[in-house]
Amino acid sequence: MSIRLDKKLNKLSEKMEQLRQEMQALEAQKNAKLTIESEEIKAIVKTIQALAHNNDENLASVATLVHKACRGETGSKKPNSLAPKYRDPMEYNNTWTGRGIEPLWLQRYTSNGRKREEFLIKN
Repeated sequence: MSIRLDKKLNKLSEKMEQLRQEMQALEAQKNAKLTIESEEIKAIVKTIQALAHNNDENLASVATLVHKACRGETGSKKPNSLAPKYRDPMEYNNTWTGRGIEPLWLQRYTSNGRKREEFLIKN
């Protein structure tokens, strides 16, 4: 019986090592692709900056925006984000905009007899 378990453990160990090697290969591919994409982005930004230097200063700001966008730095809030209207006094991070389903923290308070208006954020 223990011989079967040893064989199974050996097979599992071999499979784990194979998966580990595959994962390392995929990580290397991902890093190589990121490097290539990063170099391509840098080349595009340099081209735009050169054009800006020669033609139009507004292209310099476009180059900066392209560079930030490629890195995922949009710098703007979501267009549909709303300011919260209600705040939990015990957990200051718990907020609610007043839209959608009432959050559990507010449901607990209101089920215990408190009014929703107590939790309004006063400006």
